[in-house]
Amino acid sequence: MIQNVSPSLISIMEKYCVKQTISKFDLARSFILDLTPRSKIEAEFEPKLWAELIADQPATAKAKYHKEIESICDHLFGAVTVIATVRRRNKDKNVLEQQLDRGHLADLLCKINQQEIVCGLGCGGPHKYDLTKWESDEYQLPRILKDTLDDMLEKFRSRNRCMTNLYTIGIQQYMAEIRIYMMEKRDVYRFHLLKSFNLPLSHSSYGNLRLALSWAWNIKGLVEKLSFELDDRAFVSSRTPERDPPDEMKTDVMPDRSKKKKKV
Repeated sequence: MIQNVSPSLISIMEKYCVKQTISKFDLARSFILDLTPRSKIEAEFEPKLWAELIADQPATAKAKYHKEIESICDHLFGAVTVIATVRRRNKDKNVLEQQLDRGHLADLLCKINQQEIVCGLGCGGPHKYDLTKWESDEYQLPRILKDTLDDMLEKFRSRNRCMTNLYTIGIQQYMAEIRIYMMEKRDVYRFHLLKSFNLPLSHSSYGNLRLALSWAWNIKGLVEKLSFELDDRAFVSSRTPERDPPDEMKTDVMPDRSKKKKKV
């Protein structure tokens, strides 16, 4: 595990964000270190350190869970509001005087003890594509995972419980491709791509079925492990709850998108 990198990581991200070429939508502005293949901040790191950061995933993400076939959640499809995002967007609002903002809509949402732990966003079908929805999902998913993780961290902090083993899981589907993500927090929020694969939709891709089933069980195992962490019966504390620390790593507000000019 990488040691003593917290000040360095935050410093690198802050210097990166002040560059004029950096998009106002960049994840680094929300203190999320994008460790996925699409990351734009990679060039700010030495190749060796970047490789170590990618490899430095929680032990739970590397474990294999092949036990039994069970459903990982009750809701498979349909737009579901992410409550953690609703809380974050309306945290400082007066509910009697101001209009409340809505939360993100997820296509799949798994909860344990009212904690949102798995979020899935789907786009298009096997032979259809929707680039607008795909770009929106790319922007929204890491922020949803940060919101749900913050919600979990706040609950644990108020009860003086250990927060080192907490994470949230993201699933993104675009046409036949499935991506599995994890969000955790150490020095900064770390957004990991755990696996990417295509669904077996034809005879020639039948070999992908084993990989797809394996990762269905891996997700189930990650959910079971997190379920144990969230079990209130396994924890008793007599200490006075700590006060919440200042929120120094706020999620950025989505900037207004500039309208495209019509060609005459």
